[in-house]
Amino acid sequence: ARVGVLFLDLDRFKLFNDSRGHAAGDALLRGVAERLRLAIRPGDTVARFGGDEFVVVCDEPGDETEARRVGERVLRSLREPFTVGSEEIFLSGSVGIALAEADSVPDSLLRDADAAMYRAKLRGRTRCEVFDHTMRQEAASRVATQGALHRALDRNDFRVVHQPVVSLATREV
Repeated sequence: ARVGVLFLDLDRFKLFNDSRGHAAGDALLRGVAERLRLAIRPGDTVARFGGDEFVVVCDEPGDETEARRVGERVLRSLREPFTVGSEEIFLSGSVGIALAEADSVPDSLLRDADAAMYRAKLRGRTRCEVFDHTMRQEAASRVATQGALHRALDRNDFRVVHQPVVSLATREV
Protein backbone atom coordinates (compact mmCIF):
# COMPACT_ATOMS: atom_id res chain seq x y z
CA ALA A 1 0.00 0.00 0.00
CA ARG A 2 1.21 3.49 -0.78
CA VAL A 3 1.67 5.84 2.15
CA GLY A 4 2.33 9.55 2.40
CA VAL A 5 3.70 11.45 5.37
CA LEU A 6 2.90 15.09 6.05
CA PHE A 7 5.11 16.88 8.55
CA LEU A 8 3.50 20.03 10.01
CA ASP A 9 5.44 22.59 12.00
CA LEU A 10 3.54 25.52 13.49
CA ASP A 11 5.05 28.83 12.43
CA ARG A 12 6.32 31.02 15.29
CA PHE A 13 4.71 28.84 17.97
CA LYS A 14 7.70 29.32 20.29
CA LEU A 15 6.99 33.05 20.46
CA PHE A 16 3.42 32.35 21.60
CA ASN A 17 4.53 29.68 24.09
CA ASP A 18 7.27 31.90 25.55
CA SER A 19 5.02 34.95 25.86
CA ARG A 20 1.82 33.26 27.13
CA GLY A 21 3.25 30.31 29.06
CA HIS A 22 3.22 26.55 28.62
CA ALA A 23 -0.35 26.05 29.84
CA ALA A 24 -1.63 28.40 27.12
CA GLY A 25 0.67 26.70 24.61
CA ASP A 26 -0.72 23.29 25.56
CA ALA A 27 -4.29 24.57 25.16
CA LEU A 28 -3.42 25.91 21.71
CA LEU A 29 -1.84 22.57 20.73
CA ARG A 30 -5.01 20.73 21.79
CA GLY A 31 -7.02 23.06 19.56
CA VAL A 32 -4.64 22.43 16.65
CA ALA A 33 -4.88 18.66 17.16
CA GLU A 34 -8.69 18.79 17.05
CA ARG A 35 -8.70 20.82 13.84
CA LEU A 36 -6.21 18.48 12.23
CA ARG A 37 -8.34 15.49 13.19
CA LEU A 38 -11.28 17.10 11.40
CA ALA A 39 -9.20 18.08 8.34
CA ILE A 40 -7.78 14.68 7.46
CA ARG A 41 -9.48 11.95 5.45
CA PRO A 42 -11.02 8.80 6.95
CA GLY A 43 -8.21 6.27 7.23
CA ASP A 44 -5.50 8.90 7.73
CA THR A 45 -3.82 9.28 11.12
CA VAL A 46 -2.62 12.42 12.88
CA ALA A 47 -0.21 12.48 15.80
CA ARG A 48 1.76 15.08 17.69
CA PHE A 49 5.38 14.36 16.92
CA GLY A 50 6.89 16.67 19.52
CA GLY A 51 6.86 20.31 20.53
CA ASP A 52 4.81 22.09 17.89
CA GLU A 53 5.20 19.39 15.23
CA PHE A 54 2.48 17.07 13.98
CA VAL A 55 2.63 14.16 11.55
CA VAL A 56 -0.20 13.01 9.31
CA VAL A 57 0.10 9.54 7.81
CA CYS A 58 -1.98 9.40 4.64
CA ASP A 59 -3.22 5.97 3.78
CA GLU A 60 -3.26 5.51 0.01
CA PRO A 61 -2.69 9.16 -0.92
CA GLY A 62 -2.98 8.24 -4.59
CA ASP A 63 -0.50 10.67 -6.04
CA GLU A 64 1.34 13.87 -5.22
CA THR A 65 -1.71 15.96 -6.11
CA GLU A 66 -3.94 14.18 -3.57
CA ALA A 67 -1.25 14.37 -0.86
CA ARG A 68 -0.87 18.09 -1.57
CA ARG A 69 -4.68 18.50 -1.26
CA VAL A 70 -4.52 16.96 2.21
CA GLY A 71 -1.65 19.29 3.10
CA GLU A 72 -3.57 22.34 1.87
CA ARG A 73 -6.63 21.23 3.86
CA VAL A 74 -4.43 20.94 6.96
CA LEU A 75 -3.14 24.49 6.42
CA ARG A 76 -6.66 25.83 5.80
CA SER A 77 -7.78 24.28 9.10
CA LEU A 78 -5.40 26.66 10.89
CA ARG A 79 -6.67 29.86 9.23
CA GLU A 80 -9.54 30.61 11.60
CA PRO A 81 -8.31 32.10 14.89
CA PHE A 82 -8.00 29.90 17.95
CA THR A 83 -9.45 31.01 21.27
CA VAL A 84 -7.14 30.52 24.23
CA GLY A 85 -8.62 31.92 27.39
CA SER A 86 -10.16 35.21 26.28
CA GLU A 87 -7.64 35.78 23.51
CA GLU A 88 -7.86 35.13 19.77
CA ILE A 89 -4.69 33.55 18.41
CA PHE A 90 -3.83 33.52 14.72
CA LEU A 91 -1.63 30.65 13.68
CA SER A 92 -0.12 29.24 10.54
CA GLY A 93 1.97 26.24 9.67
CA SER A 94 4.38 24.83 7.14
CA VAL A 95 3.91 21.35 5.70
CA GLY A 96 6.40 18.98 4.14
CA ILE A 97 5.18 15.95 2.23
CA ALA A 98 7.00 12.69 1.46
CA LEU A 99 5.49 9.87 -0.55
CA ALA A 100 6.63 6.30 0.01
CA GLU A 101 8.71 4.62 -2.66
CA ALA A 102 9.47 0.92 -2.98
CA ASP A 103 12.49 1.11 -0.66
CA SER A 104 11.04 3.61 1.86
CA VAL A 105 11.25 3.00 5.58
CA PRO A 106 9.44 5.04 8.26
CA ASP A 107 12.58 6.92 9.35
CA SER A 108 13.39 7.99 5.80
CA LEU A 109 9.81 9.14 5.18
CA LEU A 110 9.89 11.28 8.33
CA ARG A 111 13.32 12.66 7.42
CA ASP A 112 12.20 13.49 3.88
CA ALA A 113 8.93 15.10 5.00
CA ASP A 114 10.91 17.16 7.53
CA ALA A 115 13.31 18.30 4.78
CA ALA A 116 10.33 19.34 2.64
CA MET A 117 8.83 21.21 5.60
CA TYR A 118 12.14 23.06 6.07
CA ARG A 119 11.99 24.15 2.42
CA ALA A 120 8.38 25.33 2.94
CA LYS A 121 9.61 27.54 5.79
CA LEU A 122 12.48 28.87 3.67
CA ARG A 123 10.08 29.75 0.86
CA GLY A 124 7.88 31.88 3.06
CA ARG A 125 5.97 29.63 5.47
CA THR A 126 2.24 28.85 5.35
CA ARG A 127 2.76 26.50 2.43
CA CYS A 128 3.22 22.87 1.40
CA GLU A 129 6.30 21.45 -0.28
CA VAL A 130 6.67 17.93 -1.65
CA PHE A 131 10.00 16.20 -1.09
CA ASP A 132 12.40 15.76 -3.97
CA HIS A 133 15.87 14.24 -3.79
CA THR A 134 17.67 17.59 -4.12
CA MET A 135 16.34 18.42 -0.64
CA ARG A 136 18.36 15.57 0.87
CA GLN A 137 21.51 16.89 -0.82
CA GLU A 138 20.77 20.43 0.42
CA ALA A 139 20.29 19.16 3.98
CA ALA A 140 23.56 17.19 3.83
CA SER A 141 25.32 20.30 2.52
CA ARG A 142 23.92 22.43 5.39
CA VAL A 143 25.14 19.86 7.93
CA ALA A 144 28.60 19.75 6.32
CA THR A 145 28.83 23.55 6.28
CA GLN A 146 27.77 23.79 9.91
CA GLY A 147 30.41 21.22 10.89
CA ALA A 148 33.11 23.04 8.91
CA LEU A 149 32.20 26.33 10.60
CA HIS A 150 32.44 24.76 14.06
CA ARG A 151 35.84 23.26 13.25
CA ALA A 152 37.06 26.59 11.85
CA LEU A 153 35.97 28.34 15.06
CA ASP A 154 37.79 25.75 17.19
CA ARG A 155 41.00 26.26 15.16
CA ASN A 156 40.70 30.07 15.07
CA ASP A 157 40.66 29.96 11.27
CA PHE A 158 38.57 33.10 11.01
CA ARG A 159 40.08 36.54 10.74
CA VAL A 160 38.27 39.83 10.68
CA VAL A 161 38.93 42.08 7.71
CA HIS A 162 37.62 45.62 7.71
CA GLN A 163 36.80 47.53 4.57
CA PRO A 164 36.31 51.19 5.42
CA VAL A 165 33.71 53.17 3.56
CA VAL A 166 35.39 56.35 2.28
CA SER A 167 33.71 59.37 0.79
CA LEU A 168 35.40 60.12 -2.52
CA ALA A 169 34.46 63.78 -2.27
CA THR A 170 35.85 64.47 1.23
CA ARG A 171 38.11 61.42 1.67
CA GLU A 172 36.55 60.95 5.14
CA VAL A 173 36.01 57.49 6.53
